Amino acid sequence: MYLLVIAKLSREKLLSKLRPFIDNPEIKHIYILRDEIFSTDCDKISFAPVPKRKGLLRHVEKINIARKFIKEYHVGIVISYLLLPHGYIAWIVTRMTGAKWIHAIIAGHREIWMNGKIIRSVNLCLLKDASAIDVMGLSTYQYLADNGINAEKIAIIPNAIDGRLFGNTNHNAYKYDILYASRIDENKNVPLLIKAIGRLSGKYPDLKVCVAGDGNKLESVKALTNELKLNYQITFLGHVDHDHIKELYDVSKIFVLTSRGEGVPMALLEAMFCGMACVSTNVGEIGSIIDDGVNGFLLPNTEDDKILANKLDKLLSDINLCQEFGNRAAKIKETYSFDHVTALWANTLKSVYDD
Repeated sequence: MYLLVIAKLSREKLLSKLRPFIDNPEIKHIYILRDEIFSTDCDKISFAPVPKRKGLLRHVEKINIARKFIKEYHVGIVISYLLLPHGYIAWIVTRMTGAKWIHAIIAGHREIWMNGKIIRSVNLCLLKDASAIDVMGLSTYQYLADNGINAEKIAIIPNAIDGRLFGNTNHNAYKYDILYASRIDENKNVPLLIKAIGRLSGKYPDLKVCVAGDGNKLESVKALTNELKLNYQITFLGHVDHDHIKELYDVSKIFVLTSRGEGVPMALLEAMFCGMACVSTNVGEIGSIIDDGVNGFLLPNTEDDKILANKLDKLLSDINLCQEFGNRAAKIKETYSFDHVTALWANTLKSVYDD
């Protein structure tokens, strides 16, 4: 079985997505089509030529490159991540070549509707042609089924986390009380955390908060931090390589995610694997990971910093509750392990390939 994967994603996220395919002995080779190539020591992976054009024209060139690769290397299945534009490219080339198409929805059902009603309708029409659709949780599964997608071809396959890299953390020495580790953009909604810290700063004057990440809202978040006079309590690390992110999980007590929209965020899973107490907005499929009040806290509102401050206060004032949440959070390892996710993907690939 030969695969063509059409995706952007960061190097670390894409390799994580590919791991269940790499570990599957039935898959002989994986070809990747994306704007930028990167180094990998896996001889099962190679990259299609990078399109030379810029702007929208490069996507037209990708269609031609993908079509040639499918025919030349006898690719049976095309897998795309993010509908616009990669799902559209996959839909076109599979209709041209007869290869099967699997689309993986990684941003939750907002990936379908976030670009407006017209694009939403087009997205749903395209997905009806997919041989299979991978979703990360029941919320997106139900959304698709309620909007005319055949439920039999929807597979719930979550993200996979490498338990050899994340887990077995001994939280004895804390450097930070609170950790945020992700992009800093409009959707990630980091000001919600900064405002909540502002509410807590009087009660916890020695509170230590780490914000790890980069993005187009970093400077405005720093400006808000300065405005609220929180520079002593909040440390900005900028971009942190994925190879070093576990070091932050190891020395941090509480992990916070403030997004307005998500699928199943890798950073949240990693933090839970490492036994951290987690607080997150209840968006996307996060409600299928965090059982509110059992292994973490869910925020019912993405804009209410008072609620976030209240949840953080409960954890900061009760180290036993932090430890209980962290111990229960770490139990998700069985569901989100590479072995489990590899088996789920193997079943989906086989059903599509044999169809």
